[in-house]
Amino acid sequence: MPEKLKMPSQDMHTEAWWIRVLDDELTPDEEARWGAHLLECVSCRQELAALTRVDVFLSQASVPPALPADFTDRTVQMIARRQRWRRMLSFLAGSLVVAAASLLVASVADSMFSSFEQGVGVMYSAREMLFHSFVQTMLALLVRWRTILPYMVGTALVAYALVMPNGLLMTFAIVWLSSRRRARGMA
Repeated sequence: MPEKLKMPSQDMHTEAWWIRVLDDELTPDEEARWGAHLLECVSCRQELAALTRVDVFLSQASVPPALPADFTDRTVQMIARRQRWRRMLSFLAGSLVVAAASLLVASVADSMFSSFEQGVGVMYSAREMLFHSFVQTMLALLVRWRTILPYMVGTALVAYALVMPNGLLMTFAIVWLSSRRRARGMA
């Protein structure tokens, strides 16, 4: 007999005690104390009656039928077939969506391409006109250097923003963070 079973449990409401009661592992002395306890403790009497009813019910239940020897193999094969079908159907559905989107993009792109060519032509001719007027304005302003200085600074800032947009964003971020640090330091 294991050492654990030799030592009687003092608390008759523990799970270990109930396991020993239900497995009929109590010593004669423990059975006598258990009987005395049941006379005094209503909750233990009710619990024992409920467990006894469950035990009787389970002993009267029929034995479940034995499964066929190939049950597991057939079940695994059925699950694998279903998964293959689902993967194939999802692939087909995805292919249809991609094909439909490609057709839509191709039809929109075809109609936009002709207008795109026209837009490029307009932008090119507009760029030439703007460039000529810009050169004429700059030459007129060069006559008076004080007048052109703000334009040069503005042009440099616009060029900086167009050529280095991330640099501009980083500059704003650094200025903003440093002003926040200064504000925190003063607070």
